[in-house]
Amino acid sequence: MDGWMNYYIILNIIKSAVFLVSSLIECDILCKF
Repeated sequence: MDGWMNYYIILNIIKSAVFLVSSLIECDILCKF
């Protein structure tokens, strides 16, 4: 059970990181125009 919880937490962290990075890239592209 602990392994699954760790996996779930890591997955959420990765999702959050990807969302933040994509948001920054999007802002960077929009700011250039």
